[in-house]
Amino acid sequence: MLRHWQELHRAFSGRADGAFEMRCPLGIPPKRAPQAGRLRRTFQKYVTYPLQTRFSGGADVVHILDHSYAHLLRFTPSDACKIITVHDLAPLEDPDSLLPTQFRRFRRTIEWLNRADVLLPVSAYTKKALQSFLTASPRIEVVPMGVDVGSFSRSLAMKSTVSLPQRPRILSIGSCLKRKNLGLLPDVLRRVIQVLGPVALIRVGEPLPPELRQRLTEILSPENLVELSLLEDAELVAIYQSSDVLLMPSRLEGFGLPVAEAMAAGCPVVCSSASSLPEVGGDAALYFNPSDSDEAADGIIKVLRNPDLRARMVDGGHRRAGELSWENHADRLAEIYGSVLKNKTR
Repeated sequence: MLRHWQELHRAFSGRADGAFEMRCPLGIPPKRAPQAGRLRRTFQKYVTYPLQTRFSGGADVVHILDHSYAHLLRFTPSDACKIITVHDLAPLEDPDSLLPTQFRRFRRTIEWLNRADVLLPVSAYTKKALQSFLTASPRIEVVPMGVDVGSFSRSLAMKSTVSLPQRPRILSIGSCLKRKNLGLLPDVLRRVIQVLGPVALIRVGEPLPPELRQRLTEILSPENLVELSLLEDAELVAIYQSSDVLLMPSRLEGFGLPVAEAMAAGCPVVCSSASSLPEVGGDAALYFNPSDSDEAADGIIKVLRNPDLRARMVDGGHRRAGELSWENHADRLAEIYGSVLKNKTR
C-alpha cells in the first residue's frame, strides 16, 4: 500500500497536463513505512486520518487508495465523487486468516464500499469477488497495479550487499499467511534437489514459522536457507536480479506485485495458476496447480535447466512488466478522474 502511494505521488508529480490539481491530506509519502505500535496505528486509522480527511478542504474527487480505510468515506465532503481502490477481499474469501473480531471489523469496514461512486479493483479476479459482495451498484473499473520498470530493470551495477549462496537461487517474497501456501515449499524443493542437486531458497519478508523453517533447513541445509526482512528498494531490486527464479505458490492474491517486480527485474516467474496471478504474469510466466508440488518443481527445473527458455521468459517478462508500468496506471487513473469530473460539472 505504501508503494502504491509513493508511486502515484511520483507519477502524478511529473505530469504537466494541468487537467486537475492533486493534494494528499496525509502529506508526502515516506520512503519507509513508519514504525508504530498497535495503539498508535489504531488511533491514526480511526481518529487522526478521519480528522485529516474532514478538514482537508473541499475536493471534487476523493480517492482512497486502500479499501481497508473505506470507513473514511463518512468523513469526505458529501458532494465529492468518492473513489476507492480495492486490492483484495481475501479476509472475506479466507475467513480463517483473521480472528473472529478482526473478521467482523473488516466486514464492517468493507460495507462502506457500497457508499462509493467508483470502485477500482486491481484485477478482474478482485472485481468478481467484489461484485459478489456488493449490495449497491457503483461504477467498477479494473485498474491493475504497476511496477517501476526503470528501477527494477536497471543493470546489476549495484549488487546485493547480502552474502548469497553460490547455488541456483529460488526466491520467495511475502508474508506467511495460510493463503500464501508456503507449506508447499518443502516438497517442491525436495524434488528440485533430487533432479538438479543443491539449491538455495532466498526468503524476503515475514520470518518463516519455526516448524516450516526446520523442515526447509533439513532439506536445503542451513547455509542454503537465507531469510531477509523487509529491504530498502535498491536492495530488493538487487535480490530479484541475483535470483534465478521467483516461486509464488499462493492460493489467493488480489494482484500479485512480486510477479510484476520479478519480471521487470529479469527474474523468471513460476507461480500458481490461482486467483489473479495469471492476469499479472500473462504468457511470460510458468504456472502450476497450487496443490501440486511436483508440477511446481517441474516448472523450476525447466527454468534452471533450459537457458533458451529462461531467455524467452526474461524477454517476455520485460514486455509484460512494461504493460504494467506505474505510468500506465497513472494514465488510466487520470482518465477516470477526468470522466467523473466531467460528469460532476454537467
